[in-house]
Amino acid sequence: MRYASLFMLGLTCVCFSACDTPELPQRRAASGRVTLDGKPLADGSIRFVSVQRGGDVTTIIQGGQFDFDAESGPFVGEYDVAITPFTPELPEVIAAIQSGNRDPLKNQTVPAKYHGPGLLKATVKPDGDNRFEFVLSSR
Repeated sequence: MRYASLFMLGLTCVCFSACDTPELPQRRAASGRVTLDGKPLADGSIRFVSVQRGGDVTTIIQGGQFDFDAESGPFVGEYDVAITPFTPELPEVIAAIQSGNRDPLKNQTVPAKYHGPGLLKATVKPDGDNRFEFVLSSR
């Protein structure tokens, strides 16, 4: 009985080692441009939210440009995209108000319709250039 168990264990190991293991999905580099009313978005964050597999990746927008490297970029697939502004620090808000700007947050805000997933879409491909352009409107 003991030898039969060892034989079965050895046979199981051989079978599992002969089977193909599925390849893990790979991340891809992605980059692009974000404009608001025709001008590059000064700064903010962009988040790719996976439609198929859950999870998301986020990076910074600077001067209208964003860039994910292949190590931290999105997996191949369909994504909803959310774009949010950076919130200014309190000293910046106070300085803006003191200089006559009644609503310093209004001028720096990406419209709320872009803050959540659903409106903007992206498809990350396994090969080729994953470059995206998101054209936002304050209207």
